[in-house]
Amino acid sequence: HGANRAMAVFSLANGRAAEAEPYLKRLASDSAQPGPRFALADYYIGFGRTSDAVALLEPMAAASQTAVAAKERLGRAYAAAGDLPKAHAMADDALRENPKDTPSQLLKSRLLLADGRRDDALAQARAAVAGDPSSVPARFVLGKLYAARGDVAGAEAEFREVLKHNPTATAAQVELSLLQLSASTPAAAVRTAEDAVRSQPTSLDAR
Repeated sequence: HGANRAMAVFSLANGRAAEAEPYLKRLASDSAQPGPRFALADYYIGFGRTSDAVALLEPMAAASQTAVAAKERLGRAYAAAGDLPKAHAMADDALRENPKDTPSQLLKSRLLLADGRRDDALAQARAAVAGDPSSVPARFVLGKLYAARGDVAGAEAEFREVLKHNPTATAAQVELSLLQLSASTPAAAVRTAEDAVRSQPTSLDAR
């Protein structure tokens, strides 16, 4: 297991994601734990392989121990494929089983935003942050939603919370820099952008 895990991590970390698949598959088939299967499902979702992700996740969605996490991933897989009704159905199922599951709350928030329901998306993201104040993804999504509605102060506060928990979060640094630029504070924007480049020198977003 250790060798397969090491090779999968090495391949993913070095921009050779296609080479990670056989190692992820071996880990998923050899382990009795759900983690490796979820990792393989995330790999499939990331590469837009919806049918592979669905085939792997559907049995896990039927098992009580893995149902919520599997349904959240099924929702993401359907959303990535453009099937928003199925994505909503999976998010709703996951939240019925665990109303406080942060990934499912964030999925629902993103889906509501995709439907143009900004206020509902914001309320869902706020609920996610209230339930898990230290969640970096929840804070980031809430920051993006505040920014989309022109609430610069609210967005900046959330991105700073992200950076408090993860000082090298490039995406938050980039978003914060753009906010500072829009607020006519170019010197602060440049400093934040430079921090982003130092955090991730190869990031195209930071540059």
